[in-house]
Amino acid sequence: MTELTREQKLEQIRERLNEQCSRLWPPIKPEPYFNEPWLYDKTYKILYAFADLPDDRYYTVASSFAFLSHRVPQFETVPYLHLWGQTQSGKTRLQKLFRKLCHRGLLASDLTPATVYQSLSYWQPTLLVDERDKDYWKTEMGQVMLSVLNSGYQRDVPVLRANREGGPMNIYDTFGPKTISGIRALPFSLAERCIRLKTETAVRQIPYSLKNPALDELAANLQAYHEHYKGASENLDIDFDELNETFGNGRATELYGPLYAVCPTVEGRRDLLDMAKETIADFHADESASEMAEVLEHILDAWLQVQRTAELASVKGPEPTPTPLSRILEGDWNTMPEEIKRPGTWASARIRDLGFKPYRTNIERGYTIDRKRLSAKVRRLIPARLSELEMLSSNTLTKSDNVTSVTTQGGKVGKVLDKLLANPDMDEKEAARQVLEEYENRKGGFDSE
Repeated sequence: MTELTREQKLEQIRERLNEQCSRLWPPIKPEPYFNEPWLYDKTYKILYAFADLPDDRYYTVASSFAFLSHRVPQFETVPYLHLWGQTQSGKTRLQKLFRKLCHRGLLASDLTPATVYQSLSYWQPTLLVDERDKDYWKTEMGQVMLSVLNSGYQRDVPVLRANREGGPMNIYDTFGPKTISGIRALPFSLAERCIRLKTETAVRQIPYSLKNPALDELAANLQAYHEHYKGASENLDIDFDELNETFGNGRATELYGPLYAVCPTVEGRRDLLDMAKETIADFHADESASEMAEVLEHILDAWLQVQRTAELASVKGPEPTPTPLSRILEGDWNTMPEEIKRPGTWASARIRDLGFKPYRTNIERGYTIDRKRLSAKVRRLIPARLSELEMLSSNTLTKSDNVTSVTTQGGKVGKVLDKLLANPDMDEKEAARQVLEEYENRKGGFDSE
């Protein structure tokens, strides 16, 4: 028996893959469409007829997403859709509609962890993930999906996996549009890659079955749309730099830019711009609610106090006395969560995350607050307070303005840091325990009085 050549073996593999592809997605005969606005309007109306969504703009997003799935090679990034809602709120219905209308819609429930990477790399499907288990992201499948989702929103970021037979590493291409449905919030790193569509229980009567000639006809039209753009160059009639100026936010441009580019109607693009603005507001709200934003607000208060003190004293006077950072970070100790009551880890870690560098002298220790970095962090995390920085007139700036020290002496945060600095070998938990014990002893003394 003659041994097959390498080229013959590869040809056999290609034939098997094509056979499997045909079984998963039976060939659809393309049906011509009048023009793109006509097809887009038809897609919108079909989605409206078969799904009851709480916001009409969601149909615009879903229609654009279906269009985008047929034109992926033209883009450098693609968004994900997060279908978020309680059970019986239409998430699965929308997933099934995407499976029928998107290019090679593939439900992740049809896959195993071992087949995910190969399926994405071989067939470039539109992956439809269903987060059914409350601990889904902790399961083996969930971990695989996180890897896929964290890399698959941008082109040319492959996933590398070891070859079990000891050969060269396997390189998988995970790029492509994806949807995720679930009842819980996504991990932050994933949530910021998604456009969230909140689903609710249907209040309008919609067809129960998706076996409908209208859906089949639309799928055939979209197949013709796919064939039209198959092999199209990456050049688009959209200037993404200009679009970024319109959106005013790079992440919003990544999410909505591709949808905006494929949307052929003025009304649809207006909806997407409105959604993008709301998403930007949500970004700011989410970041403003973060622990780092809370810490930054206290740092800003301290910095402003230092600057205003300098202005009152005279711009040529001595450097103002630093405001104890620990005092303004402390807040109401009794109402703080237990994890925040470990000040040696909580406060100092958040300050370091913000990029402020620690300093130490013979008489004090703390952090240096650089005006430029402070302005950048305020603009990102608490933009509503940016005007307070800008209101400081230029004549209040001194040499101490660029680098203002904010000490950590006093209060529980400062006392824990003092102990750690004085005793480098001390465990931070032990330092926090000692400070809390001292605090309770003093509190007991006050109560007895």
